[in-house]
Amino acid sequence: MRHIPFATPPAEFVAWVSAHPNASWDEFRDAQQGILYNRTRDSLTGHQRGLCAFCEINLIESDREIDHWHPQSDTAGPTNWALNFDNLQACCLGGTSQGHLTTEMTAGNRYLEPVRENLSCGAKKGELCPEGVIYRPSDLPRQRSVFFVDFEGRMHADNQVCMAHRLSQQTAMQTIQELGLDCARLRRSRAAWWDEVSKSILSLHHEYTREEIARRFLSADAAGRLPKFFTTLRSMFGRAADPIVAVGQ
Repeated sequence: MRHIPFATPPAEFVAWVSAHPNASWDEFRDAQQGILYNRTRDSLTGHQRGLCAFCEINLIESDREIDHWHPQSDTAGPTNWALNFDNLQACCLGGTSQGHLTTEMTAGNRYLEPVRENLSCGAKKGELCPEGVIYRPSDLPRQRSVFFVDFEGRMHADNQVCMAHRLSQQTAMQTIQELGLDCARLRRSRAAWWDEVSKSILSLHHEYTREEIARRFLSADAAGRLPKFFTTLRSMFGRAADPIVAVGQ
C-alpha cells in the first residue's frame, strides 16, 4: 500500500449527487444504466495509476470495484457516506471472484482457496469503521514507504519510517492485518513477482546502474499505469527507489 492523495470528483458525479444528495449507493449504481458508476470507477482507477488502492494488484475488468473507506451503511450522522467522493477508492474484489480468465485463476493471485483465509482489501475490511484503527493510503508519506516486502512476499511495517513520519507501527501492522495484505494469496503473488523481476535485473546490471534499472521498473507506462505490486518493487530497490517515486509516482 502506498500514498494516494484524494482525487478530484468528476463533474458528472458532482452534478448527479447535487441533484440526489440523499440517494443510496444502489440508486447511484443504477443511474444512467450504470454508465455513471463505470465512469466514476474509471476515474478512480486512473487516479490510482491502475492499481488497487490497498494490495496494488493491477485492476482488470473482472477484478475491480468501488470501495467505501467508511461503511456506506453508517447512516447515524449527517454524512451520506455512500456518495461522499472522498470516501471512495478503486480496489480489487479481494479474492472473492471466480470470474477471471483461466490464466488468472491458475496463477492464484486473484482467487485462491480457502477463500476466507485469502480475503484482502475491501472484501476483508468489510464493515469496519477504520478511522483511528488502520491507515488509509492518503495517510501515508509519499517519499518513503511505510510498508516493505521481503523476497518471500511477506509484508511488514517499517518502524524507522513510521517513527520518522510520526506514524504508529502498531497501526501500520494493524492495517496489514485488517486489510489482509499478508494473506497467502498475496504473499505467493508478490514472491513470484519478486522472482520474475530479479531475473530481469540480473540481465541488466552489467549495462545499467542500479538507479537506471530502478527507474525502468518503477516508471509508469505510456497510459500512466504503474507496475503491479509497486511496494514490492520499492522494497527490491531500497533507497534507490525513493527519488524516482518522489518525482514520478
